[in-house]
Amino acid sequence: MHGMAPPEPPTATDRARQAAVLIAAVAQAILPSLPALAGWGVQIGQRANAEGPLPVTPAGYAFAIWGPIFAWCLAHAVWQALPDNGRDTLLRRAGWAFAAAMAGNALWALVFQSGGPAWATALILAGIAAAAVLSLARLASFPLPLRRDQVWLLAAQLGLLAGWVSVAALVSLAVAL
Repeated sequence: MHGMAPPEPPTATDRARQAAVLIAAVAQAILPSLPALAGWGVQIGQRANAEGPLPVTPAGYAFAIWGPIFAWCLAHAVWQALPDNGRDTLLRRAGWAFAAAMAGNALWALVFQSGGPAWATALILAGIAAAAVLSLARLASFPLPLRRDQVWLLAAQLGLLAGWVSVAALVSLAVAL
């Protein structure tokens, strides 16, 4: 081992990305609960069902999938914030777009729960879907094989998020139209 250079420390940009992912994951997990926690706004499932009997509006229970997605995103956020993961090449590639997708989810929750117009929520969801798919594409371009932690704490849950938010964006667009 004598003569080997020490590993490169994370850069300020790495630390900023780690913080952005952590903050966005916490925000997307907490903001949908504002009606229950603070009495502000209308719960997402209730608002979706209050829109009327549209053929594309999901049943209220369909929104339960977001609990596991948000929990998995929180697990990812904690894992990626570990000091040794700051300089991880895969996290550098996918992290900023992933943070944007989660921050977009938090913004969407605020707009939707406050009664924002359907066109605004559709545009926000389209942006979230674009960010999630971009992050997933950056991940897919990474040379294989991925480590087990990269598979379970990034790839699997990012795929789940990208898939569900893409479906939500299409439903929202149909409702807006």
